[in-house]
Amino acid sequence: MAAINEIALGEHLRSPVGYDSGASIAGKDAGRLPDSSVIFQGAGSAADPATTSVADKKFLGYYTESSATSGDSRFIYAQHFLSGAGATGDCARFFTKVNATGVAGGFGLHATMQIQDDATTGITGLACGARATLAAEADTRSLGGTLAALQVDSDIGANNTLPGTNSFIRVADNGAVDVDNLFDIPATGCLTGAKATGITDNGLSVRLGGVAGEIPFHSLANQDAGVVIQGTGTSGTRASTASADKAFFKYYTQSTATSGDSRGIYWQHWLGGNGATGDCARFFAKVNSATVAGGFGNHSTLQIQTGSGITGLGAGSRATLAAQSESRTLSGTLTALQVDSDLGASNSLPAQTSFIRVADNNSVKIVNLFSFAASGSVVTGTTAATAAGAITVYIEGTGTRYIQLYSGVS
Repeated sequence: MAAINEIALGEHLRSPVGYDSGASIAGKDAGRLPDSSVIFQGAGSAADPATTSVADKKFLGYYTESSATSGDSRFIYAQHFLSGAGATGDCARFFTKVNATGVAGGFGLHATMQIQDDATTGITGLACGARATLAAEADTRSLGGTLAALQVDSDIGANNTLPGTNSFIRVADNGAVDVDNLFDIPATGCLTGAKATGITDNGLSVRLGGVAGEIPFHSLANQDAGVVIQGTGTSGTRASTASADKAFFKYYTQSTATSGDSRGIYWQHWLGGNGATGDCARFFAKVNSATVAGGFGNHSTLQIQTGSGITGLGAGSRATLAAQSESRTLSGTLTALQVDSDLGASNSLPAQTSFIRVADNNSVKIVNLFSFAASGSVVTGTTAATAAGAITVYIEGTGTRYIQLYSGVS
């Protein structure tokens, strides 16, 4: 145990009962000096720390109280001036080291602000467990460096394998009442756009890899009541923009794997309630208060890049009706692709209206309207029976034509 000489300061600072200062008992770390970098006061060093093996002990323990009704009150107040160009420094540096296998927990710094049960009204202003402030005195200048009110570092040496539960910041509700919000940010500074209206040009200014960006956000007041996990806007109060060539979500991803499946997005949605209906994804575009040039509920494209190719199936969109193997007779009306109309009364449709439209948009044309897999069962018979009807087809530039239907085949 490192030697610490008691300094008499009335009744306010004394060595705890049972504490060994080292100098008084021979053979027990007598005269051990603090680390050589210490100027005023210290005990032990990194190689030779002050030690105890007794549970529930503190090397320093102070319990203080202020009953002042105005001004600031602090248990410890320290100011440290960095006056040497090129140096770095801290006002306080806390450094906990795990030095044994199986330690249950450890914290470099643990700060708590507790509202006692006899504080009937609690706090009328700001209260927080820890507070970090970046400050600069008023001066006409351009500040340099990389500035932050809070820096969160990692310093993990080579060859360590981290658990899956690692993170830079973790939040936990340890009491019976949970905290509602992850962040509380004033409507100035890093908040961009209009305040808490749910529109997409609201966001938090961030830098990622040295590049400026934003984290978009929305207010709960403008989130649809049917949302379970994440969403923004409602049918009546929508996230909106008036800027051209914008996307509310946009991702560019790539896989260079040479086997297996690769997907930009993979969703599974399980319907587990009898009598319900549902979709894994529902896309709904609405033409609203304008005559737009074009609109699509869903637009999916498979593009074969220059110098690339496909050896198997390639499709702009694919729909699969699936059922797991089981001895049963399936019910309902089943189809791999359902194409609906939902046109309200009194609408007059143009001649080009159809359930399905095909278009060649580039210089090479597709020659087949349909292609049936060789193992398919929809192709049957070779001779048509009696004509029994027709399907209307509109060919742009030609007009209406018909595909003959027959009562049977043989």
